[in-house]
Amino acid sequence: MHGLFGWTEIKMASIANDSKLSETKEEGFILTEDDIPGAVLQNRNVEACSVVQLKRWLICRGAKTSGKKSALVSRLKHYVENGLDKKYLRDPDNGANIMKKKADLGLLDKREPQTNGKFPKEGFNSDLNALPKVSFGTIWRYMIDSVDSKKQLSTAKPLVKGFNFYKSGNVHSIHHLKESGKHFIKSQVLPSMKKNLIYQCQIVMSSIGGVLKAYCGCPAGIDGRCNHVSATLFALAEYCKEREKISIESCTSKPCKWNIPRKRKGPLSPISAMSFHKHDYSKQVKTDRTPNIKKGKDVRAIHQREWSDAKVNNMLQTIKDYQTKSGNIVGWSHILPQEVKEEDTIVSPLKVLPPSLREISEKCKEIEKKLNLEEKEITKVEQKTRGQSEDKLWNYHRKCRITASKCYRVASLKPTTSPTKALADVLQYNKQYQSFAMNQGLEKEEEIERLYVTSKHNSGYRNLSVEPCGLFISQSHGFLAATPDGLVSDPHVSQPLGLLEMKLIQLNDSESLRQGLLQRRICKDCGDNHLKMNTGHKYFYQIQQQMFVTQRKWTDFVVKGSTGNELYIERVNFNSEFWESVLPKLCNFFQLQVLPEMSYPRVKYGLARCQLRFE
Repeated sequence: MHGLFGWTEIKMASIANDSKLSETKEEGFILTEDDIPGAVLQNRNVEACSVVQLKRWLICRGAKTSGKKSALVSRLKHYVENGLDKKYLRDPDNGANIMKKKADLGLLDKREPQTNGKFPKEGFNSDLNALPKVSFGTIWRYMIDSVDSKKQLSTAKPLVKGFNFYKSGNVHSIHHLKESGKHFIKSQVLPSMKKNLIYQCQIVMSSIGGVLKAYCGCPAGIDGRCNHVSATLFALAEYCKEREKISIESCTSKPCKWNIPRKRKGPLSPISAMSFHKHDYSKQVKTDRTPNIKKGKDVRAIHQREWSDAKVNNMLQTIKDYQTKSGNIVGWSHILPQEVKEEDTIVSPLKVLPPSLREISEKCKEIEKKLNLEEKEITKVEQKTRGQSEDKLWNYHRKCRITASKCYRVASLKPTTSPTKALADVLQYNKQYQSFAMNQGLEKEEEIERLYVTSKHNSGYRNLSVEPCGLFISQSHGFLAATPDGLVSDPHVSQPLGLLEMKLIQLNDSESLRQGLLQRRICKDCGDNHLKMNTGHKYFYQIQQQMFVTQRKWTDFVVKGSTGNELYIERVNFNSEFWESVLPKLCNFFQLQVLPEMSYPRVKYGLARCQLRFE
C-alpha cells in the first residue's frame, strides 16, 4: 500500500453497514465511490457523458486523461471490464474526501475553543429554520467594521480565505440552539493543511442576526475572526439565501391567485404625457443617481419649512456682508429670493417659489399683454432689428414668440406627442446649432439676392426692387413673429408689396437643382416639366406665417443649389384657408404650453412641464 497522497491503492470491500465501516482502523481506511464526487457516472450510457465527466471519472482511478472523447470512452470501458475501476479507486483531491469521511465517522481529533462555560454544551440540532437572517453585510460588519481600522487589514484576509473554505466544502456540519433570546451556532470546519483533526467553531448571534461573539479551536481563533468562523458565516448566508426561495406554505394551501387582477403600478395618464424610449443594447444603461426622495416631500424640519420675508432678507443681507468682508462668493446669494428692480422686461422674475395657480394665471396675462405691441412699436422694433442674428434686440424679441421658422414644428405636433421638446425649441432653451450648410446659406444670401434681382430684370420686371428688413411682430397675435429675407416691391402686379425668402440647398456634383428639390420634397412635380411648392413642407409653413405677420399677400420663394448659379423662383400667394387650419394650433400651443412655462419655468431646469388650463 502506497502513501496517502501518492498513487494510493485503496482496498475496496463490500461494506454491510455504517457501523462496520466505523470500526475500520485508520491504517486500513476505506473509501467508496459515493464518497468521491465524480467517481460515479450520472448517465449509464458512457457515450452520452461529457468529456469533463469522463476525465473526472478517470482521475478518480489514476488513469490518463489525454486524447479525444472516443479514447476516453474506450479507456473507461477497459477499466470497467477488467475490474480496475474498483481496484485503483483513489482520492484525487489531495486527501480532502478522506478527511470528510473521517469527519463523518468521528475519527478526527476535535479541537474545541476555550469558552469558560459561556457556551451551551447540549440541546443543539441540525434544523436551522429558526436562524435569523445572515447576509454578506452581517459578515462584513463583524469581520471588518467591528474592529479597529489598524486591524481591518488582518481581518480582510480571513474574509477571503473563509469564502474559499466554504466553496471548497470544508464546512462539515452546522448545529443551532436558541436560548435566552440568543442564537448559538456550533460548526465543524476542516483545516487546510492538517489531516488528523477538525476545528469546532462556536458563534453567538443576536435575535436580529448580528454576530455578538465567536470562538474557534484553531490557533488564530482567539479573536474569533479566523478562516473557519468566516467559512461558517458564509455557509449560513448561503442557507438563508436559499431559504428565502423556498416557500414553506404550499401553493394549494394559499387563496387562489389566478383570478386576482394585476395591481396598477401608477396613476393613469394620457399617451401625450408618456415618454417612450427605444432600448439600445449596445449602450450601457445609466443608473439613476438622483436621491430616492418622494416627489413633493419636504425633508426639512417643521420649524424650518416656513420662512418669513424678513428672515429671508436678513439672511441674504448677512451673506452679502460676509462676501464684502471676506471677498469670497457664497452661492446662496444667487439662490435666495431677493428684490429685483423693475425693468421693461417681458417676464418679470418670481419673488416667491412655488407660486399659486392664481399668481401663475395673473403672470400669464401680464406676459401676454406685454407681447402685444402697438403699430408704432412694431415699426420701431422692425427698424432696429435689421441686423437679424447679429442684433441683440432681434434675439430678445423673438425669444418669447413663435417665429415663422418654428411654425411647422408647432403646427405639426400630434395630440399623442409630448410638446416638451418643441417647447424647449421655441423658447430657445437648447443651444442653437449652426451647421456648415446653415453658415454657408447666411454667407450666400447677398449673392442669391443679386441673382434673383438680375433674373427678374431679365424677365421683364425691371422696376422690381428688394429692401432689407428686421423682425416683424403680428399686430393681432403678439406671440407670432417673422423675419423675411427681404421686402419686395414689384409695380408690375396689382399688389406690388411682397416678401422674399431665400434658401440654399446642398447638392451632389451629379445632382441638378430640380432633382434636389424633388428629393428633399420641397417641391412636387405637376407634370409638363413644371414644379410647385409642397404645401406640407416646413418652408411653406414658414412663408405663410411671414405673410400673415407682415400682412403681405405674396412671397417670392427662391432656391439656389450649392453648385452652379441656377435658381428656382416661385411666387407663392397667401393661402387663407390653409392658415385658418394652422393658426388655432399655434394659439393653443402658446396658451397651454408657452405661457405657463414662461410664467413658471420648469422645462428650463429639467423638470416636467406645467400642465395648466385656464378658463
